[in-house]
Amino acid sequence: MRKGFFILLAFLLTSATLTGCVTRNDSSTNASTTPITTNSIESIAPTTPSSTPPSNPATSSEAVESEAPIFYGVRLVDKSGNSLREWASDGFAMVQPIRVDQTEGEQMLVYGASSSTPEVLREDGSREALTVPEWTDEESSFGNDYGFEVLYSDRLLDDEIFAVRGNRVLYLVNNKSGKTRKLYTSKLPVYGVAASPDNSRVALLTASEPGLTPFADLIVLDRNGREVYGKPKASYISHSDGFLVVYPMVWTDEHNIAVPLIGNEKYGNGGVDMIDIDAEEAVFLEKRTLSEEELRLLEPFAGKPEFPNELRILPEPGKETDNYAVEMANGDIWLLNKTPGQVVKLGNGMLLKWTNEGNVLLLESEPEQPAYYIGLDGF
Repeated sequence: MRKGFFILLAFLLTSATLTGCVTRNDSSTNASTTPITTNSIESIAPTTPSSTPPSNPATSSEAVESEAPIFYGVRLVDKSGNSLREWASDGFAMVQPIRVDQTEGEQMLVYGASSSTPEVLREDGSREALTVPEWTDEESSFGNDYGFEVLYSDRLLDDEIFAVRGNRVLYLVNNKSGKTRKLYTSKLPVYGVAASPDNSRVALLTASEPGLTPFADLIVLDRNGREVYGKPKASYISHSDGFLVVYPMVWTDEHNIAVPLIGNEKYGNGGVDMIDIDAEEAVFLEKRTLSEEELRLLEPFAGKPEFPNELRILPEPGKETDNYAVEMANGDIWLLNKTPGQVVKLGNGMLLKWTNEGNVLLLESEPEQPAYYIGLDGF
């Protein structure tokens, strides 16, 4: 059940850079402690494609496909498809973005199939396991379809991180000591959790009603577990009733939270609602799609996508650029640059992110044990 459903969600949950907006007003408002371990990643020689893009590309479209031995894990590649660094998988099952302290950029939190806690995976090659929490009490749990008892928030600040155990109980965890403080118990299953930039507040998406329907309520709590904001049916991801999966969300600043709206004709191609919890307004941002020109450029090499609106598209951030990383339905990942008319295959698997240096991070997992990405692209 988990495998088939997440293959579908991989394309639903990850909306790319978003355009278009509509503003509206909303009236509603027992484990032992384990220290952090840092593991250096063994240097691996870069993999060079069998052919590389020409230094002066022709005006006609060209494709360059990199060839590499079979590898499972996380791979860092450059724009030519060269492998710069690899993290071999020891059972990666789920990956989510995380920010560590205020000075670091976005890193990845990797949940291992056989690990007691997830690890922070940094671009510099280090991996740091989170400390095993000391839970204060036992409460009944809601079962889920992604296989992990604890779901962590997307920020680790001053050695503290929010965590939801059993899709029910919210804790504040000290990652140095493993001590936990219980903040809140939800009456209905928790779908998602995200922390504010300063870690002073935490947002939860919880089931709107019994039966695990697609709608989710937004609840914002302070560090004492006191509710400071709420909005019923704030988020929607289309799925069959009875499935409990992760709903990604993110605080874009201290006032705005992006939540997914996907799979309902009311939301077009899908996207996010940007909810201002102070002004109590929401702005819908539709996910980006490829233009007809971009689809024509990609088609000779990647084939014609059956559902072009479901492609994952990540523009290279922070620059005036025509570089786009595109993930196809079959898992092929391409670099599209429409100015010189060039297409480069980067790999096959899950597109994770662009790095600050202009490289791309990919997750390549075994077909029998697919790993899943949880995040909202473009924030």
